[in-house]
Amino acid sequence: MIADAAKEFVDAAEAITGVEVRRDREIAQLREQIEGAQARAAEEIGRHRADQAAAVALIRQHDRDDNAVAELLETTPRALRQLTTIAARQHVQESPGSTAGDERTLQSTGEPPRSVDPH
Repeated sequence: MIADAAKEFVDAAEAITGVEVRRDREIAQLREQIEGAQARAAEEIGRHRADQAAAVALIRQHDRDDNAVAELLETTPRALRQLTTIAARQHVQESPGSTAGDERTLQSTGEPPRSVDPH
């Protein structure tokens, strides 16, 4: 009776260890998937922010009033200025002597903080 209970205890302990190992492996795989999704989203957001910045630069060529442009785009003047800065950086990087690596760096580090939500 005691031997059977001890065997049951050991079997359950081994089963628990197996479940924990499987759980940890699944969590690690999910974390990798999450990191991949975050990286892809950050890259895509960077491209969209660059598109926004280019649009802002074009609009500002015709209307220099930050408040009017911000109102038109339903964003804040602060966000508008941040996008203008991105557009200026892109313009510098697209000039002769720049490299594609610099542009990738801008997309990964030069985007405005998340607080630049246009709404």
